[in-house]
Amino acid sequence: MAVAARSLESAEKLASRFSIPRAYEGYDKLAEDPDVEIVYIGTVHSTHRDIAMYASERGAITFFLKKDILMQHF
Repeated sequence: MAVAARSLESAEKLASRFSIPRAYEGYDKLAEDPDVEIVYIGTVHSTHRDIAMYASERGAITFFLKKDILMQHF
C-alpha cells in the first residue's frame, strides 16, 4: 500500500495518519512502484485521465470514486 501527493510532505502526513508504509511525491512515482496493483485517483477531475493512463500503462488497475455520486445516494 502506498500514497502519493503533489508534495512529499503531504503524502507523508497522510501515510502517517493512516499507517501507510510508503509515500511518494508525484503520482508517477506511485504508479512506477511494482508492488502497487490498484490505484484510486482522488484528484481533481482535470488530472484523472493522465494519472489513469500512466498507471494503466504500468499494469495497475485504476478507479475513481466521485463525491457527487456518493452525495446523491447517501
